[in-house]
Amino acid sequence: MPDSPLKFAHVPPPSLNPNEIADAQKNTEIVHLYFNGFSIGLSSADVAVLLKENNIPRVICNISLTTAKTLAKQLNALIINFEGSANREIMTTDIVDQALNKMRNVKP
Repeated sequence: MPDSPLKFAHVPPPSLNPNEIADAQKNTEIVHLYFNGFSIGLSSADVAVLLKENNIPRVICNISLTTAKTLAKQLNALIINFEGSANREIMTTDIVDQALNKMRNVKP
């Protein structure tokens, strides 16, 4: 057997495609979901994400570790790009919760 390294086809990362997103948003056959909270779990092969709306569980999504890491990387890049364009940093829910707790503890 010849000693050659494995070769993989180069697949470029998906780019922001406004037409694809706009078309999907109009498609009534695709499930549309809004969430403003989540819980995450990890197994040896997958990440489980429980999506919540107003703290009510709505759907569980199992994602392969590779896809989850790629998603996290691309979401992070997208948000960093937006923050740079807006010249504003988006607060995380941790920071919002800290501010709300501080506000609740302040007595007028």
